[in-house]
Parts: sequence; structure tokens; C-alpha cells
Amino acid sequence: MFRRSKNPSNASSRTSSVDSLESLGLQDLMNENIETIAQSEAIDLEPNIPTDTALVPEYYKNFTLNHPLGNLLLRLTSMNVDLCKKSNIAKHDIPEIDDVCKSFVDFIKLERNKVNSRVNKAAINLEDQILNKELNFHNLNTPVKPPTVFSQVPVITTPAKMAEVIKTFPTKSSQKFSGSSNGVNILEFLNAMNTSQQLMNLSKPEFLQVLLKCVSGRVYGMVMECVSYDHDIPDLYHSLLTLYDNRISAANARRILMSYKAPKNSTLTKVQSYILELASRIASQLPVGKSRTSMFNLESSNALIRALPHYSATLATNVMNTLAAKLE
Repeated sequence: MFRRSKNPSNASSRTSSVDSLESLGLQDLMNENIETIAQSEAIDLEPNIPTDTALVPEYYKNFTLNHPLGNLLLRLTSMNVDLCKKSNIAKHDIPEIDDVCKSFVDFIKLERNKVNSRVNKAAINLEDQILNKELNFHNLNTPVKPPTVFSQVPVITTPAKMAEVIKTFPTKSSQKFSGSSNGVNILEFLNAMNTSQQLMNLSKPEFLQVLLKCVSGRVYGMVMECVSYDHDIPDLYHSLLTLYDNRISAANARRILMSYKAPKNSTLTKVQSYILELASRIASQLPVGKSRTSMFNLESSNALIRALPHYSATLATNVMNTLAAKLE
């Protein structure tokens, strides 16, 4: 329970505040609004200013009184006005209640416009992020991730720097990628490009220009067209991998692994190596992380059990169940 203050100065200040409100013609209006607040569950505080000019000042007062912060502001303003009158301050220096109410409504409108602007901007950014994810879903499981760190300013500014870049990137004839079966494969080439970019940290335009120096033949024409069409580097990597990654697909790897049996003249090491290669291709369907690792372990373990002879498969199954029981 709160105790009523017995301090006469406090009582006099409250009395002067009430008198000031009455002198400003706001006491009755404030009492009516307090009753309205107590009886209603929610009050519409949206500042929709009426078109009738005569109703505008009254609207400002009603809106400010209905607002919790505005109600407090009017009380403080009325006390300030009362103190100004007692102190014989010039009338033009005393704040007008109508001006205070109008300023408060303008402030609320300004803040709400800021909030709406932020919400709209966040919604647009969210839509763009969702659209980009849908359009770039093919880059999620790419076997070679493109470089993501680039310089914001040009790096190749001198002939010496250009010579250093040429030595670092795979620009030699034996290192260039041409798509030929006799040359380097696409995975080796793209990984070499990524490693060189980490060392030199070129800008995006410079990286694309150096990439043109690292390819030849039909690949050069394709890369040059992609650069002229302003394709992103991830899209360029995806195009190269789609055309020149000749590894077995995940679906074919699963089909072969399901029916694979260990040859009698083979060794356990060779069988395991072959199974791990196929299981890796199957697991590549999932994004890098725990799910891909779990799928790789499951596929390789089950494939090894299926590939072994009956007695060896039984032993492998018992060992697998024992290890699983220990991990629980």
C-alpha cells in the first residue's frame, strides 16, 4: 500500500498543478480521457489528423492526452506554465499548450514514419535474400567453393606486381585448363585458382582478367563470354564444374555401391578405397556439415558389410553394433 504524503509543500504543488490545468481548460478534458482509458481495452493512438481546420487543435489535445507519454508531458507543461506565471515571465516566453500538443503529434508521426521505413527496408532485404537463395541454390553443394575475399582497390599497379601474379597463378602452359583429358582436371585447376587468390588478394575485375590468362581453347571462349555478360564468379565456377567435372554422379554411385561385391582377388584396402570414393560422391548431395559426414559414414559402413562374404559380413555387423552400443 502507498501512503499519502503529509508534506504540505507537495500538497500545495499538486493543488497548483490542478489549478493550472483548470486555468488552461484541460482539467475536465483530462478527467474525461482518464475515464475513457479506464473503460476501454485499447485506444487508437494513430495520428490521423482531421481535414477540418477547426477540429485540428482539439484533435492535438485529445491525441496527446490519450497517449501515456503525452499525458505526462501535458502535466509537466501545465506545471511549467504555472511557475512561469508566478515568476512574472513574459507571456511570449511561456509555452503554449496547443504548440506543445502539435509538436508532440508531429514527433510521433516522425518516429512512426522512421519505424515504417525500417520495416519496409527490412522486408525488401528479406525478400532479396530469399530470392537470391532460390536463384543460387545450385551453389550450395558445389565441390569447389569460389573465393569470397577480394580487394576493394586494384592490386596490380606495377609491372613487378603483375610478374608476381603471373608466377603465382596457374598461367604456365602445363598448368592452364583447356578441358582436355590430357591436362589438369577442373578440380585441381579451381583449387589452384583459390589458393593463388588467397595469396595475392586481387580485386574481382583483376581476378577475372587473370582467370582468362589461365585457360585456353574452348574454355577461354566460354569464360570470356561469361565475363562479358557480367556473370558472378560463383556462377562461372558452377558453369565450369557442370561442363568439365567428369566424376561419376551421386545417383550412379549409389546404384553401383548397392550392388558392389568385393572381388576375390582384391585386398581389403582396395575394397575400402573404392567404397569410400563412391560413398563420398553419394554424400556430396548434402551441404557440408554433420549431415554430410553422417551420410558418408552410414553409406560406407553399410556398403562394406554388403560387399564382404557372409562370414566376414557377420563379423563386421557385430563390431558395428558393439560400437554403436558403446556410443549410446
